[in-house]
Amino acid sequence: MPLILPMAFISLFLLLQYVIAYFNTKAEADRSLICQYFGNTFSDFVYFNFLPYQFGLILPVYGVLLMWILLNPK
Repeated sequence: MPLILPMAFISLFLLLQYVIAYFNTKAEADRSLICQYFGNTFSDFVYFNFLPYQFGLILPVYGVLLMWILLNPK
């Protein structure tokens, strides 16, 4: 029973990494398409920053803190 919670966090983390990779690949495809049609000068002003990527940097930290709080009751 105690292993279910860490395994759930690891599964969610792996799923999150997949979502991040998908959106990063999509951003590169969109950027290359804009470069193809409008040139490099226009695409320099377009910055692709997806929210899952930002959460991908923060969620592991919150996940570890949440696991520590849940697994170490006072």
